[in-house]
Amino acid sequence: MSKNTPGTSRQQHKNQINYNEATTDQSSSESSFKLTIENVNSISNIPKVKIDVDRTKIDFVIDTGSSVNIISTKTVKQLLKQQLKHVTTCVLLHNSRQQLELVGKFQATLTYNKTKIEVDILVVRGSAESVLSFETSKQLSLIQMSLSNNVRLSANDVQKKYLNLFRGIGNLKGTTVKLHINTNVPPVANKHRRFSFHLRAKVEEEIQRLEQQGIVEKAIGETLWISPIVIVSRKNQDKMRICVDMREANKAIKRERHPTPSIDEIISTLNGATVFSKIDLNDAYHQLTLDENSCYITVFSTHISLYRYKRLNFGINSAAEIFQNTISQLLSDISGILNFSDDILIFGKSQAQHDKTLNQVLNRLSSKNLTVNPKKCTFNTNRIKFIGYISSRWYTPRPVKSAMCHEFRTPKRST
Repeated sequence: MSKNTPGTSRQQHKNQINYNEATTDQSSSESSFKLTIENVNSISNIPKVKIDVDRTKIDFVIDTGSSVNIISTKTVKQLLKQQLKHVTTCVLLHNSRQQLELVGKFQATLTYNKTKIEVDILVVRGSAESVLSFETSKQLSLIQMSLSNNVRLSANDVQKKYLNLFRGIGNLKGTTVKLHINTNVPPVANKHRRFSFHLRAKVEEEIQRLEQQGIVEKAIGETLWISPIVIVSRKNQDKMRICVDMREANKAIKRERHPTPSIDEIISTLNGATVFSKIDLNDAYHQLTLDENSCYITVFSTHISLYRYKRLNFGINSAAEIFQNTISQLLSDISGILNFSDDILIFGKSQAQHDKTLNQVLNRLSSKNLTVNPKKCTFNTNRIKFIGYISSRWYTPRPVKSAMCHEFRTPKRST
């Protein structure tokens, strides 16, 4: 840390500063302070106030980011100060290593309205504006501290406050999904699709998990529709996902054409937002209960037995539209949200606005017995992955999604 070197002795006129050393202030030695005003010689659009300094009125700039009081050699002449204390204090401009040239300091009585305080004032060479520090401004009641009740929630805070939201797979209250099935389409009972013996134990484990969670049950009685299964490895996990190949069954299931927001609509809606959170619903479709009269078309075969779904499953052709519309309707009265598939995006133009919306959404999900996946949730950020990368400044496609376009080889044939 560099220190300011005291000035040399010189004779001055009566009303000028005497630079001769009177004392050396050891308490301020080796100290460093910040001044937030970027150019102390050029200040505009910053609040100013007249303060009595030893009964002389001086104009001060209120700088809440400054830790020191500053006055110039030109202004200090008005105070008829004959002697200054030498200082080894270093004062830096905001975001800079530039030092102000100090010539000393003095103690003065500051009076504003009926408040009087004793403070130290540093003297800087030149004719700069006088600066009042944050602490001095607060003591003179020129500024007031206001602590917001909108405490910024972290992921841990959310999990502690909404414990039920992070436990298992939910089941949306008061809603059942009825599939619109065309009974004129003849049922198809597909042959059982066999798979490697070494996968059987994992399939059995997954079936047991789904059965315990109330997602599937053994199919009993007449089974007009039977679909085969496909075994898929879960990403980064030593587990299997059971996917039902419902291509034949989907021929009889009528689609529900609910609108999904486009990327342009999403970007337009998010205009001006600065704070974001994303909630991922845990095994999204499985949180919606199927109507009893719709379950029969979801029967699938395994090496153990025939099973059918009690919840909406991923193989149904209209599942995405049904789920999108269900969540949209559930949260329709809350502003500042977007839902796309199993993701719910919360956004706000301010932290307070965002936090209010976040709590509304979490309360609604909890009251409706829905659950979320904490590993895929993101809270309180200015940049988020949602249909691409979104921040308070821009939107850009995710590199992994745009890589295929960039790496696409130029066609060498016309056909």
